[in-house]
Amino acid sequence: MIQTLYIVLLAFVLFGGFLNYLVCRNISRIAKKEKWKKYFVYVLIVHLVFISIAMGNEIYAWVNLALVIMALSEIIRLMILRGKWITGLTGLVVLGAFAIPFVRFGFMDSETHFIVFFIVIVFDAFSQLIGQLFGRNTLWKWVSPNKTVEGVIGGFVFAFLVYETLSAFVIRSAPVEHVPAVFICIAALCGDLLASALKRFFGVKDYNNLLPGQGGFLDRFDSYIMAGAVIYILSV
Repeated sequence: MIQTLYIVLLAFVLFGGFLNYLVCRNISRIAKKEKWKKYFVYVLIVHLVFISIAMGNEIYAWVNLALVIMALSEIIRLMILRGKWITGLTGLVVLGAFAIPFVRFGFMDSETHFIVFFIVIVFDAFSQLIGQLFGRNTLWKWVSPNKTVEGVIGGFVFAFLVYETLSAFVIRSAPVEHVPAVFICIAALCGDLLASALKRFFGVKDYNNLLPGQGGFLDRFDSYIMAGAVIYILSV
């Protein structure tokens, strides 16, 4: 199963690279360089998460815990640097509410891990790429000025396609069939918007620069944390 899942992952990574190429055709050299750097770092992150899932719950749950700790530390850092204690404490409470369910999600079956992983990365990546290619209407300008209605619709479509592909040809047991793919996408979108809103309240563009072009751990994994936590809560 792992080999087949990796082929599916490569297919979407390569198609995403093609869309990124289309996005980069008519922009400056500097902007093009930044977009490709962001793409390759994202591909590396996706592979690392994929490997951690394939290694089993013992490793994957620890990875989830590490992601939550890094995200919480970013909020604490900005709260101290910016002196915005109410914003920081609110962010810690909101993220903390989903932290334990997300870590507990790491102990669920690997089939569920892979399905959530694929849906989130496809929804996240293709929402951005489709939005950059065809986006005209901003979804919520104050919170996330670069996120468009067209992009979100495109993300939903591609996420649904990958879900149906996995359910039909790879993961036939459909361990999360009681939770439609659309719910996972909605959870991912909410996580993204919440993290973006928190940045606006802090008055920053990125949480940190540790992940080149990704905006920080919380900015990169906000959708994943929310989706994983929601799946665990709905499965209890």
